[in-house]
Amino acid sequence: MDRLVAMLRAAGDPTRLRLLLLLREAELTVSELIEIVGQSQPRVSRHLKLLGEAGLLERFKEGSWVFYRAIDRGMGAELAGTMAKLAGEHPADRVRLQHVREARAARAVGIDVSPEMLAIARDRLANLANVQVRLGDLYRLSFADDAGFDAVIFHQVLHYLADPGAAVAEAARVMAPGGHLLIADFAPHGLEFLRDDDAHRRLGFSDREVEGWFAGAGLTLTATDLIAPPHSAGGEKLTVKVWLARAGQGGKQAGTP
Repeated sequence: MDRLVAMLRAAGDPTRLRLLLLLREAELTVSELIEIVGQSQPRVSRHLKLLGEAGLLERFKEGSWVFYRAIDRGMGAELAGTMAKLAGEHPADRVRLQHVREARAARAVGIDVSPEMLAIARDRLANLANVQVRLGDLYRLSFADDAGFDAVIFHQVLHYLADPGAAVAEAARVMAPGGHLLIADFAPHGLEFLRDDDAHRRLGFSDREVEGWFAGAGLTLTATDLIAPPHSAGGEKLTVKVWLARAGQGGKQAGTP
């Protein structure tokens, strides 16, 4: 009971309710929230602190950026969902949120689960202002359904995953209508030592398997290519395969009818 009362008190302020509803729609920085709600940095930061202490928001740092998002599970998520239904939309906030999303759309975003790999990537991309890399879960991307990515690339990633098809479906969810998804990974092979030496969970993928992922995610295979290693004597070689798919113009997303 005490926890619920604390949540209600935190969300009962008009500005804090606006912030909570915005952060149910997207992960945002303080500067982006300032732009949307039109209040000063100290006030916005104070409101975020109170919402976080009440268990309605979570805060996480990526490099020099700090992002906020609404809790998406448990009592906090249920309460925020109920408030969103009762409050309805704030049209001006919605318009300004769209402007923020459009500004972000001019950037490329890289996702990885390893902080060490992200540190290497940030160092290599330091001179590119329109690129960011973020810690994330490929099975649960922190982007809204209408994030509208024009292209998604899985480059030598899927063979490390327990459920590659689920990662493809989640990527399809955030793609723009007509957007493209490209997979570059290994064709089927029998090099079992890669499981122990390099943590490969899958020994390559067949065309049939990849086409099944695409079909389940509402994507259409448009092209494939094979990048064979140079011919040489000896044991089995790794062959890289590229699969390219396209999202429907109607914007059919994974998980929707």
